[in-house]
Amino acid sequence: MKTSKFKFKNPELYFISMIIILFTTDFSWAQDTIRLWENFLKGDYQTVIALAEGYRERLSAEGYYLLGMSYLKVGDPFRTRKNLNLLLEKYPQSEWMEAAKLGLGDCFFLEKELAKAEEVYQNFINRYRKSPLQSLAYFKLAEVKRKQGLWEEAKNIHEKIIMLFPNSLESKLSQEIIANSEFFFTLQVGSFINKENARKLMEELENRGFPAYISEVVKLGQVYYRVRVGKFSSLRDLEGLKEKLAEAGYTVHLYP
Repeated sequence: MKTSKFKFKNPELYFISMIIILFTTDFSWAQDTIRLWENFLKGDYQTVIALAEGYRERLSAEGYYLLGMSYLKVGDPFRTRKNLNLLLEKYPQSEWMEAAKLGLGDCFFLEKELAKAEEVYQNFINRYRKSPLQSLAYFKLAEVKRKQGLWEEAKNIHEKIIMLFPNSLESKLSQEIIANSEFFFTLQVGSFINKENARKLMEELENRGFPAYISEVVKLGQVYYRVRVGKFSSLRDLEGLKEKLAEAGYTVHLYP
């Protein structure tokens, strides 16, 4: 039997060097993940994409998740779905598996495939009953109902969130939605950090005969003053108003 001609003269030194290699490799992965999170939390999704694509070969499950959700944030559900499915394929037992499955539902939501999004969220609720993401899945399901104009169903789900998950972020958001009776369609014309600018646009719209109002929204500690027009129970009812606003030169966005 042939034996290798190469022998380690100092086995102890070899062992120590291998430990160093393993440690520095893990440290490198940790540093990569920290950089991804830093940029993701800042909302710099393009940088997350550039970084993650740059070291795709060593991406962890967490890295695939951040890459996928960054693509979602920039409006690319195709690449989101691709990366989340890679996460599920490579790391099926990962702690990020459940979040990835919800993310696949978010792809359908962004694509306005509401029935498919609803199916994903409902299946998640039924299958992962002990998941810490249950409250989030319920909230996403409620948002689907609001997008569909199923106001009573949406309200029932928000009330269920408050009852089942009283200490969750989704409970707080659900309480705000119920308190503001946000069970209607409206058209958003502008969003401002400066309240005075929002007030001026609201008055301009009112002077032109549009039923405008200001809705205050807090995101990441920042207050936004959103100028909206009209409150409608169905999409059909707001089409005329949408056309009038467009004719008057305003760019509008449907909410929710």
